[in-house]
Amino acid sequence: MRVGRGAGNSLTEVLVPVLERRGVPTGVDTQKVPAVAEEVGRPFVPRLPYTDRAAITQGL
Repeated sequence: MRVGRGAGNSLTEVLVPVLERRGVPTGVDTQKVPAVAEEVGRPFVPRLPYTDRAAITQGL
């Protein structure tokens, strides 16, 4: 589950590995990020976001 997608936020599961490869310690266990997203984020996002005309119009 991608949390923050579409709002201009970086995806945690993408950002953390990139930062760590560049030598920036994050203290985040990348193996646990997907499990946490499912457990914490899923109740707030009943369906995955998708882009349609209404979403684009709202974004503008």
